[in-house]
Amino acid sequence: MRKIAFRLSAILVVLVISYSGYYAYAQAKHVKYVTRALSSCSARTAIVLTHANHDFDSLSRAIRNVSEAITYIDGVVNDVHIHSDGSVHFDDEQTFAYMKLCGDTLRTEKSFLEAVGELGSLSAAQPVRQGGGKALADAQLGASVRSERAFDELLARHKLLREALTEIRNENAAISSEFPPGALVDIGAIEHAQRELDLFLTKTKS
Repeated sequence: MRKIAFRLSAILVVLVISYSGYYAYAQAKHVKYVTRALSSCSARTAIVLTHANHDFDSLSRAIRNVSEAITYIDGVVNDVHIHSDGSVHFDDEQTFAYMKLCGDTLRTEKSFLEAVGELGSLSAAQPVRQGGGKALADAQLGASVRSERAFDELLARHKLLREALTEIRNENAAISSEFPPGALVDIGAIEHAQRELDLFLTKTKS
């Protein structure tokens, strides 16, 4: 009876050690995979922010580049295992939140670019010079009202983008000790985008 109990205990110990070893291996492998995914999302986000250009002449290409980056990041996030209830594998909540923050920041950038384009289109359009003085005055008034609304929308989206850039910068500081250098969005890219935003608004108001 003692031999049987000893053998069962030995088997149980082997099973526990084997399971612990496999879990540790699987966790390390997954953490490495998630870190690599995080680095990819961060690098793509940094590229967009570094090349942030809100000039009207290059908007279509800028919007296309942002859209491609958003699609890429969404694909990376979806490829990393997420449970059906929305939770993530092992302890990746913070990592997933950061990757999603990268995507959300770029969505805010795209929204701002679209607002820039809308205001630029209205500013470039000339009132139709047909009819008498009242018709021209009405056309000019309508164009002025639309431009004011577009500018207000631009300011609102500018504020949202500033907040998104500040949020991702703050999150950088919060989790920088958890990941190797280069795994997060380069702080210089964030600062560049912030400076570009300020410069653009200054030029728009002048």
